Amino acid sequence: MFLSMIPEDDVGSIKKLEFIFNTYGKQMLYVAERIVGNTQDAEDAVQDALIRIASNLDSVDTAVPSKARSYVLIASKNAAINIARKKASSPKVVDIESVDFSYEKDAASEVADKSSFETIVGCINRLDEKYRDVLYLRLVEEMSEKQIANALGRNYGTVKMQFKRGRAMLIKLLKEKEVIRND
Repeated sequence: MFLSMIPEDDVGSIKKLEFIFNTYGKQMLYVAERIVGNTQDAEDAVQDALIRIASNLDSVDTAVPSKARSYVLIASKNAAINIARKKASSPKVVDIESVDFSYEKDAASEVADKSSFETIVGCINRLDEKYRDVLYLRLVEEMSEKQIANALGRNYGTVKMQFKRGRAMLIKLLKEKEVIRND
């Protein structure tokens, strides 16, 4: 499918893309599978990555193998992360009978909630990348620690510890900004 993006008369580009696939395809699949956790989604991620690579083929310098390898593996990693995020954010089924409609927020409360949310996300963005990614995925995207571990290619225990430490740092920042009280 990814070869169909290249005109048939562009033999050089076709050979370049075939070379990339034949040389790095297994490594791309390995990287993707570590992130998404299964072969089928990993194959989809590799195909997505190859489509992106085909549309930006001039950016891949196959004359320098280390650059080409880095480029294609990063493309594979990003495609796998996109798939993992889509799967993690699939719509949740809510039992309509269990929803309490008696409580309605007033406009001032909604503005305060939005302001607090933006402050929290701003504080998360100030943290180190390893904590920022875990906290954002856990608190904003509502992914489980296991899903985060799969998406980021980290051990489950590492993600749990990064969440615990990151949460403590976030609480400290929020107390400094007086978003939460020091009680």
